[in-house]
Amino acid sequence: MQAIINKQQLSYLLNQALTNPEEIECSDAMEAFLEDLGKLVADHFGGKFEEVMIDDDGFDDRIVINLDDDSVPEDGGIYKSALGIHKTSTNSKFNLKCYDAGEEVVDRYTIIHIDDMIRMTADGALYSAWAASANPFHPLGFGQHTEAMIGNHLGQEVEFSQLPEDVQRFVAQDLTS
Repeated sequence: MQAIINKQQLSYLLNQALTNPEEIECSDAMEAFLEDLGKLVADHFGGKFEEVMIDDDGFDDRIVINLDDDSVPEDGGIYKSALGIHKTSTNSKFNLKCYDAGEEVVDRYTIIHIDDMIRMTADGALYSAWAASANPFHPLGFGQHTEAMIGNHLGQEVEFSQLPEDVQRFVAQDLTS
């Protein structure tokens, strides 16, 4: 018997295999499947496959692909659209995405550490982040760690250097400690 599988059906099959660990017979088979996928992704979209990280419950398994590779397009290619990341960042030596939501909200500034993905959700990747007012050290100011998804729901994207000095210091003291 032969099956002709279109792109939508292939997408469904892969989604089922990745989101329902019981679809693959054992953890060794899942690890081999993820390794094959990781190599396939790196071969077609750039980067260097490094390893598979298996989670104990099977729901947070990860593929590690090194993007510091000449085969990754300068703009990040598919990784930019899929993960919201860039190959390199102009926002300091750390990969940060910064947003300004305007003066109407207390947590005006959101700074996402895109090298620190916490987990994937149905809506996308969730990253470690900081939320702050213009004066995070002031007794009436606001500054805390949080989790955030990359996107324009956080406001206008800005460069790290455009953030108020106290906000830059608030984030930098965490990253350098």
